[in-house]
Amino acid sequence: KDGCQLKGYITLNDKIGGNIHFVPGKTFTYAHKHIHDIHAFDYGVFNTSHQINYFSYGDNYPGMINPLDFKEVCTDQFTPAALFIYYAKVVSTDYEKINGEIISTNQYSVTQHLRNLTNTDTSSIPGVYIYHETAPIKVSIKESSETFFHFIIQLCAILGGTFTVAGMVDRIVYSTIQKIEKKQMGKLS
Repeated sequence: KDGCQLKGYITLNDKIGGNIHFVPGKTFTYAHKHIHDIHAFDYGVFNTSHQINYFSYGDNYPGMINPLDFKEVCTDQFTPAALFIYYAKVVSTDYEKINGEIISTNQYSVTQHLRNLTNTDTSSIPGVYIYHETAPIKVSIKESSETFFHFIIQLCAILGGTFTVAGMVDRIVYSTIQKIEKKQMGKLS
């Protein structure tokens, strides 16, 4: 029933990929390798359920959606130790506000993978892994507004379309009523 709350910022090299991982145990370097000592943890009781409240690769701009925000994942009660992997494709983005201010940030998309682990599986460490790769493209978004004259033209187009459709409906209803009246006059004679 114990858990952790993590909050922080990490500076990443935006030219190359990498990973962020949250795993139990102590870490050390041996023979130029990053190693986790998890012998103090029992796979059967270590639960990797998690909730991500906010995760981004830079500042947000208006209307930006981060796919991992408010992500909540619970493991199966019979196999609580699991390996959660998120693959993020990061795209550099410039957002220009209407006042000319530019926000240089990143957007990302995510695919995810889950693998339940057992006590006999010693090749993997339970935890949450986020692998990111930078796309070789850049997206530019520019805020713009339409002039009042453009708004008036659109309003006239909507009103003209409404009157046209109303005229067509009126013509159909009128001709239908005329045909019905002619048929009734023919029956009365």
